[in-house]
Amino acid sequence: MTKSKEDFRFILHDKIDVSEIIKHLKKYNSEWFIDQSRQTISPVHKHTNSIFVYDYSVDWMPGSKYDLQIKTDDHIIINMIKPIVDKLEKLHNGKVGKTVFIKLPPFKNVDKHQDFGGYLESVRRHHIPIITNKNVSFLIDGQKQFMDIGEVWEVNNNKLHQVWNEGETDRVHLLIDIIPNNIIGE
Repeated sequence: MTKSKEDFRFILHDKIDVSEIIKHLKKYNSEWFIDQSRQTISPVHKHTNSIFVYDYSVDWMPGSKYDLQIKTDDHIIINMIKPIVDKLEKLHNGKVGKTVFIKLPPFKNVDKHQDFGGYLESVRRHHIPIITNKNVSFLIDGQKQFMDIGEVWEVNNNKLHQVWNEGETDRVHLLIDIIPNNIIGE
């Protein structure tokens, strides 16, 4: 069953301390502009900037072998997010997939869209607010949700969703996908 048929929009799994991650990300400047592939491939993300930690081909199909790509040489950030990744891998009995910090500047939005394809319909997608403000809204299939700093939310990206940042500060989320072990091939 794909997530589009599952009866959830948002699931709050945990609340974690992200204060050290916040401090570390504040050192980043030009790093936000190194990889623009997400914005180029998907115009709905045109207003965002990304820092990839791990990447995974969206062309992957269930039954294919596991093929994670490490996209950063910043071992500090890898070590900071490792406990979060480990916890989510255990929760979903899976392996980490695409993992990316996503910045949405003030007064910008991510247009309404649905994610389709073998990878995007199979992964358990999580959003963890690292930097946010009270004027950020995440909408999935008609349900609006404010996500507070450090909350670990699973989102159903196969349903129509969009994001607005109507605040005066950036919104930065850590996106972590988990691929269930039962659909990974040899």
